[in-house]
Amino acid sequence: MSAVDTEADLDRALDALAGVIRAYGELAFDLDQVKAAETRAECLALVQRLVMGPARSEGNSPSAPPASQRDFGSARRFFEQRRREERDYVVRSSSNMRQALQAFAQCLSATMTEDQRDDSRVEIELERLVDVVGKKSPDVLEQQLGVLVSLVQTAISKRRERERRQVQDLGRRLVELKAELEVARTQAIQDPLTELYNRAALSEELERVASLAAFLSAEPCLLLLDIDHFKLVNDKHGHPAGDAVLKGVADNIARHFMRREDFVARYGGEEFAVLARESTLERVLQRSERLRETQGRLEIPTGTGPVAVTISIGIARHEPGEAAAIWLERADRALYSAKHAGRDRVEVAPALPLASLIPARQLR
Repeated sequence: MSAVDTEADLDRALDALAGVIRAYGELAFDLDQVKAAETRAECLALVQRLVMGPARSEGNSPSAPPASQRDFGSARRFFEQRRREERDYVVRSSSNMRQALQAFAQCLSATMTEDQRDDSRVEIELERLVDVVGKKSPDVLEQQLGVLVSLVQTAISKRRERERRQVQDLGRRLVELKAELEVARTQAIQDPLTELYNRAALSEELERVASLAAFLSAEPCLLLLDIDHFKLVNDKHGHPAGDAVLKGVADNIARHFMRREDFVARYGGEEFAVLARESTLERVLQRSERLRETQGRLEIPTGTGPVAVTISIGIARHEPGEAAAIWLERADRALYSAKHAGRDRVEVAPALPLASLIPARQLR
C-alpha cells in the first residue's frame, strides 16, 4: 500500500473518530459530578487535539499534526472515565427506583399483616361477646364489651398513626422518584446543545396536532428552517464555532416564537422546526419574515470571532385530514424551494397533491 493510500485511510479513520466523539458529546446527559455541557466541551476539545490540530488563528491555518504526535491515549482514558461515571449514575438511579418500589411493597405487606393480626383479635373478642350474650350475664357482658371497645379503639388509633407515617414516607420517596423521572424525561425530549425539543418530541407533537387539527379554531402551521451554507462555517471556523452558531440561531428562533402555543425543536444537524399550533398562515408568515431578517443582521459570537449566517424557511399550513408525515413532507418541499430559489428566503407550500410537487432534499 502506498503512502498516499495509508494517509487517506488515516484521514478517514480520524474523520470517523471525530464523528463518534462529537456525537457522544452532543448526546451527553447530566451525571452526578459532571454536567452535560462539560462533557460536550471536553469532546470538542478532544476533537481539536486529535483531528484538527492546534487552534486556528486569523491568517494562519496550520496543518494537522502527524499521527505520531496525536495523543490517542487521551481519548481512551476520557471514554473509560465517562463510561464508569455513566455506569455509576445508571446503577444509582436504578437502585433508587428499586428501593422506592421495595419500600412500597414492604409497606403494603406490613399493613396487611398488622391489619390481619388486629382483625383476628377483634374476631376472637366478638366470639367471646356472643358467648357472653348467650349466658345473659350483665356483669360479664359489660366487662367483655369494655374489652372489645378498647381493642377496637386501639386498633383504629394504631392504624391511623401507621397510615400517617406511611403516607409521609411514601410521599417523600415519590417526590424523590418524580424528580429523577422528570430529569430523565427532560433528557429524552430535549436537544442537549440548543436546549430545544428534539426530533422525537417533534414527531410526537406533530402526530397529536394533526389528529386534533379538525377541532382547532386556528390554522396549525409547520415551519422547517435550515442554516444556509452551514458546512462552510465548520470548515472555516471549526466545529466549536459551528456549535455556537447553532445555539445562536436556536436562541433567535425561540425569541421570535416564544408564545405558549409555539413548539420549537431542533430537527437535526443545522435544521430546526417550529410548530405554530394556534395561529394563522398570515401571522406565521409575518413572524417568519421578521425572524429571517433579524437572523441576517445578527452576528453570533464564537471563539474565532463573530459569525453571520442566513436561514431559509419552508412553511406548510395543515390541510384538513392531512397525516403528520405528509404535512412534514410538504414543509420540507417548501424549504427545498426556498434553498433552490437562492436561500435566505421564506417559501409557503401550496395546497397541492404531493405527486405534483418537486423532489425534496437535493440541495442538502
